[in-house]
Amino acid sequence: MRGRKRVCTVMVRLGIDALYRILCLKTTWVVRRDWIVAHHGQLFQVETHVHTHEVPVEDQLDGTMWITNRGQPLRYPSITSRPVRVMAPTLSDAPRRPVKPTPTHP
Repeated sequence: MRGRKRVCTVMVRLGIDALYRILCLKTTWVVRRDWIVAHHGQLFQVETHVHTHEVPVEDQLDGTMWITNRGQPLRYPSITSRPVRVMAPTLSDAPRRPVKPTPTHP
């Protein structure tokens, strides 16, 4: 009976939201240079500016997901595909003129 009473007092003291934040699966993921976090095959664009290279991702018991930084939730819309980079043409694509050796070349 004592253990059950202790759990109830912890729930009242912390609140049910804090208890759900404790009882979740937390993983740390890297924030890429373009502010994208990849989590379970999905891409999320972090809109909140953070001064860190890693953020914890919390998978809640009800199936929701939170990306946080120092306990504060971040804004992160899901993106379907990664933006395509426009590549500049390289010099190797241009036709080359054959090199003629100098007359003193053996």
